[in-house]
Amino acid sequence: MHLASEGTYQQNPFFLSLVYHLMENTTEVVELIHSYPFKNRSEPMKFARAKLYMYHFTNKTERGWWKRDYQEEYMPVFNKGNQALLDYLTERRIITKKKSKFINGPLGIYLRRWHRLTKGLDAFSFLFTFAIFLIVKAIHQWFYPHHFHPFND
Repeated sequence: MHLASEGTYQQNPFFLSLVYHLMENTTEVVELIHSYPFKNRSEPMKFARAKLYMYHFTNKTERGWWKRDYQEEYMPVFNKGNQALLDYLTERRIITKKKSKFINGPLGIYLRRWHRLTKGLDAFSFLFTFAIFLIVKAIHQWFYPHHFHPFND
């Protein structure tokens, strides 16, 4: 969010897309938020606003790692159906009315399944498991070089 503070919210399509998807309760976006404040996910947020704060590290005598000072309102209150927000995102092709062929095609379906399977897996565990798989495959090919491999030419 550091880059968001470099300009206005109107100059930041990423930020407005985030706000839109949070209000739409888009699963992939909501899961990016560590502490999602809306416990009942069947009722997504209806309004959003953003405030800009300046953060400073604290010194040894102060409590915590940092303190913040309010600067200004970054984005005014938007409701879920704000037409200006929808027009802005549609104009920039962030949201569209028609579904993408990529999303509904075989690769999109595969990626959605893969995302569901690996959702709870942290990066280290995933990479470690993948590395073990590659090592086992290499050892297998070393011991059985002429063994039939259906996926290799």
